[in-house]
Amino acid sequence: MGTDQKINICHLASGDLWAGAEVQVYNIVSALQKLGEFNISAIILNKGKLADKLHETGVRVSVINENQQGFFDIARQVKQYCRDNSIRLLHTHRYKENILGAMSKKAGAVEFLVQTVHGLPEPFTGLRGLKASFLGAVNRVYTRKYFDRVQAVSSQIKAVMSDVVRPEHIRVVYNSINPDHIRFQRMKPEILRELHIDEGTPVIGTVGRMVPIKGFEILLAAFKSIRDAMPDARLVIVGDGPLESELKAQAKGLGIDDAVIFAGYRNDALDVINSFSIFALSSHNEGIPTVVLEAMALGIPVASTAVGGVPEVITDGDSGLLVSAGDAAGLAKACLKLLRDDKLQEKFQKTGQKVVEDKFTSRAQGKYVQDIYCELLG
Repeated sequence: MGTDQKINICHLASGDLWAGAEVQVYNIVSALQKLGEFNISAIILNKGKLADKLHETGVRVSVINENQQGFFDIARQVKQYCRDNSIRLLHTHRYKENILGAMSKKAGAVEFLVQTVHGLPEPFTGLRGLKASFLGAVNRVYTRKYFDRVQAVSSQIKAVMSDVVRPEHIRVVYNSINPDHIRFQRMKPEILRELHIDEGTPVIGTVGRMVPIKGFEILLAAFKSIRDAMPDARLVIVGDGPLESELKAQAKGLGIDDAVIFAGYRNDALDVINSFSIFALSSHNEGIPTVVLEAMALGIPVASTAVGGVPEVITDGDSGLLVSAGDAAGLAKACLKLLRDDKLQEKFQKTGQKVVEDKFTSRAQGKYVQDIYCELLG
C-alpha cells in the first residue's frame, strides 16, 4: 500500500493496570507501528502506563476515562472516534472493550472487529462472580455475532473459544516480548544487597499479582519443603494484590517468613528477575505468561506448573521443568533439582533463550497480526 492509502486501525484497551495483557497490547501495537503497513491508533480507557508508553512510540492515543463517565457515554465516544477517524478495523482486548466494539460495528462505525483473548476468566464468587458471569455471557453472544477474527494466546484458549466462534475464525497469536527491551539496568549483586540477600544464596523468585489464579499459596507450601532441604534458600515474590496479607500470614504460619521477601510492585522487575537463581511459576491457569518469557530471555531457568499455554513455551526437561497444577511437593522437587544441578541450569539457559528468540518475539507476532488484518481487509 502507498503511504496515502494506509488503512486506519485502532486498538481499544482498558489500561487500568500494567500487567500481562497490557504488556501484550503494548508489544503488539508498537510492533505494528514499526511495521508501518497501517495507520495505528489506540483508545485507552484509563490514564496510566499503557497510554503513556504507547504515546512514546508515536502511536496516536486517545484516553476516554471510564472512571468519570457511564458505559453508554463511553460507547458513544468510541463510535464517534471510529467515524471521525475512518477506522475500518477495531481490535479489542477484554470483555468490556469487546462489547464496546460490537456496539460500534452494529452502529456501522467500523467494518471489521478482531479481539484478543488473553486468558481464561478467573473464578470469582459473590457479587463480583455474578457480574463476571453476566459480562461473560454478553461477551460470548457479541463475539459470535459481530467479531470477524478471534486471536487466542494459546492452543488451550483456542479450543475453549471454538465453542463460541467457528474454529476457522480463530488464530493462535502467542504472547511475546520485545527483545530490545529485555535488558537489566543494575547488576545482580546490587539487587541482592537491596533485598538483604548474601551473594551465592539460592534464590527462587516469581513475579505476579497476588490473586487466587497465581497460586502463590502453592509456591509458599513448596518453599517450606525447599527450606527444610536447603536452609539458606530464599524466596522472592515481586508484586502486590488483594491476597498480600493472607500470603504473609501463611508464610508466618509455615515458619518461613524470615526467608520470604515480599518485594512489592517494582518498576525494575527485569533487574530483580535477573538476580534469581531460578524462576518459579505456581499458577492454576495462564495464557502465555510474559514473565516466563522474560525470565527465559534473561537466561533464568524456569520451574512451572503445566497450565494453559505454558507447555507451548516450555518442553519439560528440555527448556524447563513442568509439574501439575496445585502440586506443591512436585514444584519443590523441581526447584531443588534445578538448584542442585548446574549443568541442567546451563542447558535451560541456552534452550530457553533460543525458544523465545525463535517463537515469542513481538516482531514475529506483530507480523502475524498484520497478516490477519490483511486477510480481512483484502
